[in-house]
Amino acid sequence: MRSIKNANVILYIAFAIMLWLLLPVKGDTVSASGAKAYTNDMLDMSATRINVSSVSSSSTTNIIKTKSLNSSITTGDYYDLLDSTGKTFYLALATAYSNPGTYSNKYSGSAGTATGLASLVSDSSSFTYYLNVCAYAYAYDHIDQIDPLLCAYGYGTSGDDLILYAFYASASYTQSSVSSLESALTSARLSFVSSLDTTDLSDYEIELLVHDAIVEKVTYDTAAASSGSVDVAHTAYGALVDSSAVCDGYSSAFMYVLDYYGIEARVVTGTASGGGHAWSMVQLDGSWYEVDTTWDDAYEDYSYIWYKYFNITTSDISSDHTRKYVGTLLPSATGTTYAYDGSDLLKKISSTSSSSSSSSSSSSSSSSSSSSSSDSSSSDSSSSTGTNKITDSSGSDSSSSSESDDDSSYSIGYKWTDSKGFKYKITSDVEVALIRLPSDIDKNKTKYKKLTLPNTVTLDGETYKVTSIKFENGSAKLKYTKTLVIPANIKSIAKNSFKNAKTLRTVIINGELTSVGKYAFKNVSNNTVFKIKKNYYKTNVKLLKKAKTNSRVTYKKS
Repeated sequence: MRSIKNANVILYIAFAIMLWLLLPVKGDTVSASGAKAYTNDMLDMSATRINVSSVSSSSTTNIIKTKSLNSSITTGDYYDLLDSTGKTFYLALATAYSNPGTYSNKYSGSAGTATGLASLVSDSSSFTYYLNVCAYAYAYDHIDQIDPLLCAYGYGTSGDDLILYAFYASASYTQSSVSSLESALTSARLSFVSSLDTTDLSDYEIELLVHDAIVEKVTYDTAAASSGSVDVAHTAYGALVDSSAVCDGYSSAFMYVLDYYGIEARVVTGTASGGGHAWSMVQLDGSWYEVDTTWDDAYEDYSYIWYKYFNITTSDISSDHTRKYVGTLLPSATGTTYAYDGSDLLKKISSTSSSSSSSSSSSSSSSSSSSSSSDSSSSDSSSSTGTNKITDSSGSDSSSSSESDDDSSYSIGYKWTDSKGFKYKITSDVEVALIRLPSDIDKNKTKYKKLTLPNTVTLDGETYKVTSIKFENGSAKLKYTKTLVIPANIKSIAKNSFKNAKTLRTVIINGELTSVGKYAFKNVSNNTVFKIKKNYYKTNVKLLKKAKTNSRVTYKKS
């Protein structure tokens, strides 16, 4: 019996030594024994030359009908990085995407006609460059769409015009089927974020939680990588719906999920170890960081998460990653404050289900990042069913929600909901952020036609100024609100706060703003009027325009 036990001990020790040899230590490269080197897994866009010399707007051939550029295309951060040629090329591709042809009739549908760019056809390197830059720029500006990454392209010339065609590269894709895939992707993101507990977490901790959850959820699709053909594995759908993706699928999903939380992220295009590759960038407190979720999944066979490529600088990642195409236009990452501060570069993935392991990683993320987070050191201690009294800005007294604390001291990060349904987070000794609107805001058709945001709030006799807006769920649609009043104390409005609030007709701003996040009022109606106090008119209008508020809105002094 003792010999059997001794044999088992020897086998255990041998296995432990073997695993120790396989796992990396700090400084190891991704090609170290046991790690997978994911390379050459991003598609290089190509196009087929089509003879369009006889094509006209009345053509009945199966090639295509020409169409002028769609000037109403929604653009984004990547579009802003392009030169004038790139912007025209981008709009031409976007026009073609509006009605891509099918695989069996490749060139039926809409064409994008880019005026004056026919000369690109004679320079194949320039054409290939702009096709790759602009196709991915459009794809990442419209991260919830998967059309661009499922299309192949045709091109031709007509006089001085470059004509671009988009068609689904596989017979399995049609406009109807792709629309269904995109709906499934939207639902998958909601399901994904609902499995994560982000209560009281800083942006850094949320980013780390999302990073871990994606690495745990997604399995690298080696078949899609080796085939080199168009596949949903190259999209966020592959990662979030199929749980199987390659580099651009991992990176797109990472960006798409972080966008839900209002955290700025980008997909970076380039090469790694000589092959096409995509990874990510994240902005925290104004500084950029590089992240490669794909390569951080390099030890999935051993159920480990690697942090070698989490929140590092461009200088660090350039040892084996090189930017290319639209990636070269992105800013350099120089941030170091939120570099990964865990004790080990490897973390064992929990054997429990993905959702529960994601939740458990939240607590470990929180503890491991306490020295890097500015506002999370004490926020976890403030959730219980206390009976403190709170008074909202109108002076009415009521019991707090279940998020109140029976501790008499309220620290930075503490959250609670007042009697009117507004939710706040303490940001300083005298200030709070408005982080959620009443739960019936998009259900009651008459109650919130005029919505006046709180200027102050009182908690246990202490009055706080409401100085910022940063919604927990990213944005408020305001389905029935026609007039929005922003009081004088509010100085900062976060990115996407009132994105798609299409029913707004009047926005009254009573104070001087110091910051307005990008797209804070994106897609508001052309008929919306911003009424701004005379003393703050110039400053506020400048901030609103810089935030890419609809250019057709009207600004008036009040």
